[in-house]
Order: sequence, then C-alpha cells, then structure tokens
Amino acid sequence: MRATGVQDERVHAEPIGRDAEVAVLQEWLADPWGRLAVLEGEAGIGKTTVWRHACSLASGLGYAVVTCSPSEAERQLVFAGLADLLGPLLPEPAAAMAPARRRAIEAALLLGEAGTEPPEERAVAFAVLDALRLAGRRHALVLAIDDAQWLDRSSTAVVSFALRRLVSSDRVTVMAARRSGIDGDSSRPLIDAVEPDLRTTVTIGPLSLGAVHRLYRQRLGLSLPRPRLLQIQEKCAGNPLFALEIGRALASDPVAPWRELPIPSSLTAALGARLSALTPAARRVALVAAAAAEPTTALLVAASNRDDTRDAISEVVGAGIFAADDDGVRFGHPLLASAAYAHGSDAERREAHGALAGLVDAPEERARHLALGKGSPDATAAAALDLAADKAEARGAQAASGELREWAAEMTPAAEHHDLARRLVAAGRAAFVSGDAERARTLLERVAAAPGPMQHEALWRLGTLLDETGGGSEAREYWLQALATEDLQLRVHVERSFATTALYTGSVKTASSHSTRAVEAAERLGDPRVLAYALATDALARTLAGDPQAAAVLARAVALE
Repeated sequence: MRATGVQDERVHAEPIGRDAEVAVLQEWLADPWGRLAVLEGEAGIGKTTVWRHACSLASGLGYAVVTCSPSEAERQLVFAGLADLLGPLLPEPAAAMAPARRRAIEAALLLGEAGTEPPEERAVAFAVLDALRLAGRRHALVLAIDDAQWLDRSSTAVVSFALRRLVSSDRVTVMAARRSGIDGDSSRPLIDAVEPDLRTTVTIGPLSLGAVHRLYRQRLGLSLPRPRLLQIQEKCAGNPLFALEIGRALASDPVAPWRELPIPSSLTAALGARLSALTPAARRVALVAAAAAEPTTALLVAASNRDDTRDAISEVVGAGIFAADDDGVRFGHPLLASAAYAHGSDAERREAHGALAGLVDAPEERARHLALGKGSPDATAAAALDLAADKAEARGAQAASGELREWAAEMTPAAEHHDLARRLVAAGRAAFVSGDAERARTLLERVAAAPGPMQHEALWRLGTLLDETGGGSEAREYWLQALATEDLQLRVHVERSFATTALYTGSVKTASSHSTRAVEAAERLGDPRVLAYALATDALARTLAGDPQAAAVLARAVALE
C-alpha cells in the first residue's frame, strides 16, 4: 500500500475545483527551502489528489521528488517511512558520510551487518540529516509524505529532527498531507518541527456545486440536473469521495426518483454498503489486505488458503475496492482499507492477523499480527513482541522499542509476574532513553511499588530518572531502597550512581566512599566489564581527592576494558 521512489515525470490531471489550493502550492514551490507545506482536511476530501498534483508540479520545476504513502497498518513498523524516503537517495550520500553515521543509518535501514552496539536514535537522526544535506547538494529535493498521520513513530522522530535543522541553503523541504481529527496522529511532531511563520498550510475544503458536477462528468460520465445536484451537495457536504459513492448509486439508475435511490446516510455507510455487496469470500480477502502492511496477491492467496481466493480477488478488483498487479495490492482510497477492516467481526480480524503472522518475515510485523490475532494475553505473542523490541533497539529506534515492550507487557499472562515486571522495566528504560520521562516514570513506578525480583532495579532506574530531571533528594531515597538488593551487578550500578552524583555536587568524600563500595561489589561479582566501569568511577573520585593511587586504578580499568 506504499508508493515509494523518485516521482516520475507523469503529470497528473489537475484536481477538479482546487484552483485556489493549487495556486498556494505553486507559490510555495517557487521557494520552498527551509519551509514546510501541510495539506490537511477531513477523510475523503481529496488531499491525496492535490498532493499528487503538487508532486507533479515539483517534478516539472526540476526538483527531485521522493514520495512516501504509509498505510494505517504500517504505523507499528520500524523506520518503514524512512526506508521509503531515503532508499532512492542513500547510495551516493552514504559514501560521503562519516563512518559512524553511515553505520547508524545502515543499521536503521537493515542495509549492513549489525554492530556490537546498537546505534542511538540520536545517531540515526544525525545520519538522516547528513544524508538529506548531501542529497540536496546534488539535486534540490522535495520529501512528499501522504497520509502523514500514519507515518511510523521512529521515522517521524528522525525526519522531524532533520527538518528542525535544515536551512534554505540545504535545498531540502517537506510537503505533508494529513487527515484531520485522527486519534494518535503521529504527524504532529513533523508539523511542529518548523516554526509557524515558515509553514504553508493548505486546508482542503468542500467542493463547490459546479466542481461536483464536473467530477461526475469526468469520473462517472454522469450528467445530472441542478435540483438533483443540490440534493447530493446537501447530502455529501462537498466531500468528493462521498459524492462519488452517491454517484455510483445514481449511475445504476439515473432516472429513478430520489426517494427510491439507495442513498447512504454517511460516507462510512456508503463504503460499508459497497463492502456488504461483496460475497463473504471477497470481504474476507479485502479484510486480509487491509490488515497486511504490504499486501500482495500471493500473500492474500496464502493467508486465505481457499480455492476461491483468486476469484474473490477479482471480485474485489471489479468492485473498485483495490487494484492488484505484480507490484502489489493497492486500495482505491485509504478509507476503503479502513472500512474493509472495520467491516469484519472481531473473530474475523483475529483470524486474518493469525494467518498473516505465519507468513510475514519482519519481526515487528509478525509480532503485531500475533498479538492482534489473540483475544487475550498470550505468552507466545508477548515473546514475539519482546523479540521485535530487541530488533527495533538494535536499529536505533528506542521509542518504537519502548512501545513494543509495553505492548509485550500488556500481552503477558497475569501469572507470569517476573516477565511482566521485566517488560515494564525495559519499557520504562526505553521510554526514558527516547525522551519520554513522564511515561518512563509511570511504567517504573508500577514495578517499584510491589515486592518482586525486578523491584530494586526499578527503584534504581527511577532514582536515575529523577536525578537527571532535577529530583536529586528523591533520587537518593530510591537508590537507598535499591541497595537492599542481593544482585551484585545492580549494587555496583547503584553505588556508581551515588558516587557520580556526589562528584557533580562536590562531595568528594561521599563519592569516594560509594565508588570504593562499587569496586568491592564488582570484585565479588567477577565480571571484568562491570569492574572496569567501577574502577573508572573510583579513579575519578580518587583524582579529585588527590589520591596518588588514582592513575594506577585507572590503568587497571583500561586494561580490563
């Protein structure tokens, strides 16, 4: 369902009734650098039509246009949108990037061998910024994102980071189309990355009566008298998708009286009526296609596992709900995918996700289908979400990793107390690293509040969170509670936290006391890496205390590391 790649030279037909909106975009395209264009409006209002036309206008001006059209099913994936946007650009810029940043972007996009340490999301963001600047030197570049509300969170984070830092001389800009009124709209950080006075916002509003008339003639070959058009305009409120759905009903019997026509009461009802007219096999195929991130004919056949699947696909294509060819399956409108998914029962949706889970390769997509295919907590689904979180973290997508770990916690059976606590702590850690301290605290407090095997680690991490966000005295209280642990490695971490904070506040004697205890615990643990870090902290404390043994302690730490 994604369109990706450098925009071709094909010029789309000019949108009907959108002269004013097109004029604004033409003015923006005269000098778009360092600014952002946002096309927004309600579902079915024609944003994509205007967006496609703007892409063609940009291509006609000689800009390189790279497109990304994420679907609702892709919002849980990791760096899916980034792969669309950077994939066509990356080879040449990557060769000119610093090795560390090249490795970060290759890890994020699964283009190279995994390193021993996962990249931080910040490193990926800087690499994206470098890649875009280098690409802009070669060719003025427009990143065009349709349905930006579905862009995955990891891609949104790094593209927003780059957009905040791009200047006009970089010759890179973003044009995003977004649906208004969406819960969990992930496009907001992208919009907020640019100051309001540098944004060009184009609100796509209702079509005029004359535009609806032209739409019918061009798209349906339908010419209606003015009174009938006025009735339709009142019903659809100028929404072109709704108008077309009504037009299809009219075209089936254009001379019938209005009261006898099967006119739906809303756009949702209109799309539902089209799906209801399908056979059960065709509705099942449409549901599976809507549930999949990147549906293909082969995937639909395998997931359905029925002899009549190809006939059902032909029926859905004939009804104009989606198109299917060698490049994949593409819904005629994103709302048709949403309607196909919503039209199924809970059991049918779970069945579709369960079938897809055994057919997809990407860990995060497989985990998503496994989880959605279950009606209640399930250990297998939770473990798959854990694995997907590990993979996301290895790619530098800490925010996505945190979401997956939190989902894994939700899917953990109530009796598996240790796994639940472990997943909540891991989710809290990931949330903190990705910058969501409030969410991190909420998750960690759930574990810290009740006795259990992860309680002391949660207390230590809560203390660390508070120490880094200005709650020093409260942080030390959490660390004191954490020292009750029998886990020697955790004791080292807590003592080092005490020592480091004491050094920052100038309490060298207190720092030395804690760093010494950290080394003692590390010696008992017997892990050279943990001991190396404890010795390094102790060496710093000794240096500030004027201890002549500091150099020898540091040398031992370096040797161990």
